[in-house]
Amino acid sequence: MITVFCHEQEQSSDFALFVYSAGNGKTVCNKAISEYGDYQKIAHISPAGNVKFYNDISIPVSELHTIHKIARKMKKSFVKKFEHLPTDKQYEEILENIPYNIYRNFINNPLPIVELLPEMRKYYYTVA
Repeated sequence: MITVFCHEQEQSSDFALFVYSAGNGKTVCNKAISEYGDYQKIAHISPAGNVKFYNDISIPVSELHTIHKIARKMKKSFVKKFEHLPTDKQYEEILENIPYNIYRNFINNPLPIVELLPEMRKYYYTVA
């Protein structure tokens, strides 16, 4: 389990947020600390706005808010684009990218796809 500790920060040189696109979302770094010749990677934000922190870390509250603001913006964009896809494409994308046990629950459900799709989207957005 990863723990993120928040602290108030005045002007300090121990944390400098740096975010860049990595092709499959955004990578969040602390450029005040170097690891293996690169900025310390602290988190990844998926295209759907899900934040995964890499290590236990102490981060200023303001920077944590910035990370979550970026994630919310990415999620909003992802959802908008995804929900403009045709229903069959959404269904296909979801079923190709969810764990098998969840996949089985959806395909074994007797409800029509149009009734299942909102629940499927809701789950998909948490893992995409």
